[in-house]
Amino acid sequence: MNKKINNDEIVTIASYSDPAAAHLALSVLNDAGIDAFLSGEEANSLIPPALGARLQVRAADQASATALLNDVPGQAALTGDGNDL
Repeated sequence: MNKKINNDEIVTIASYSDPAAAHLALSVLNDAGIDAFLSGEEANSLIPPALGARLQVRAADQASATALLNDVPGQAALTGDGNDL
């Protein structure tokens, strides 16, 4: 059965333990006109080793965002569950 993609659904395309790398990836996407945000980064400042920031986009932008990040050296987006932690 084919799963229909809800264009308003938010998906995680990558997770970062390094806040600087997360913000760089976010900037790349925003500069390209892709609405993206980081989830969990506030908690990371409280307990840094335990949590990371998840980079999230609309499901409709997932393929474009992932491809764009894969073109940035050192910022390859993760596939699958988007977890590098």
